[in-house]
Amino acid sequence: MDAKKHHHEDGERIQVFQPQIREIEEEDQDEEPIPFQETVWNVVLVLGFTGAGWMDILLTLLLAVGSIFMQVMFIWVLCSPSFVGGEFRLEIAAARAWRASIAHDAKYRDLSGTSLASRVCNGDGSLIQSNEQANLLSDINQFLGNGSESFSRAGLPPGIILSGLCILLWCMYLSKEFRAIWISVEASLQMPRARRTVFNNGRFIAVSYARLVVFLTLRLYRVGVAGLLLYAGQQWLAKTTNITDLILNAAALGTILEIDEVVFSSMLPKKIQAAVYDLEAIKVRYTRVKSQLEAAVVFIGVVAMLFFAADLLGMASFEVTNQVAT
Repeated sequence: MDAKKHHHEDGERIQVFQPQIREIEEEDQDEEPIPFQETVWNVVLVLGFTGAGWMDILLTLLLAVGSIFMQVMFIWVLCSPSFVGGEFRLEIAAARAWRASIAHDAKYRDLSGTSLASRVCNGDGSLIQSNEQANLLSDINQFLGNGSESFSRAGLPPGIILSGLCILLWCMYLSKEFRAIWISVEASLQMPRARRTVFNNGRFIAVSYARLVVFLTLRLYRVGVAGLLLYAGQQWLAKTTNITDLILNAAALGTILEIDEVVFSSMLPKKIQAAVYDLEAIKVRYTRVKSQLEAAVVFIGVVAMLFFAADLLGMASFEVTNQVAT
């Protein structure tokens, strides 16, 4: 690192450490400006330089804590077995108990002598009992692409296809999040560092070590949130048997990641918002080798996430759903 001295506004000379960037041939590199995202977590960079009053600062800190609390609660609920739902084996046991008890009982036949089991399997809309079993069978038939008169199917079930597409979309969404986190970390490490933060008109002359550590810690928290949401989201989508709910569930998951942005744009004091808006983008250098390496890592990461999801979705849902249907 190169050490330089800058004069602070009060006349104090501050030693600034400038990260060294190796010189590379002009034709082999590009510079991409990395803007600071409009989230609650970037507020840590501008606190103390916004000209905001104590009320604005207190409200900002409370909103940051509230944002963390909301995300933690969402993740806790998503990861809980009661929300994700029980395994299909429990549905199998319930279906078998129903079939062995009242499904073929003569007391529950209609005037034409049709058993309750036959009416459920044929999708009789006039049922006044065993509606839970009828709804379950309807979901399974739609998931597997079966007709009400036959449990045979041709080709890949539509539920498997849609589940796979939703999980792929979710994996790419999280890949975007992980990539944004990494880019922000890379950009922050290129900022000049010093014992005290020197800030002028939206540009960091130097950032203090303590402020940088807090910023990187919040990035680490963001990685943890994204990782837990990736796992919980895959579990939830893989166990969703109602195909009409799959896309809605995938869209709902995305809103949890956006809590920070929503809190920033809807509730943060205007002085704090303006300070984040005015932050000057940091230029990050990209070489041909670095670009190819990053693209390969992102692609391998998405493929690895999909392999994990395939283990959840592939045989578990498909095989057990067939057992319930039969």
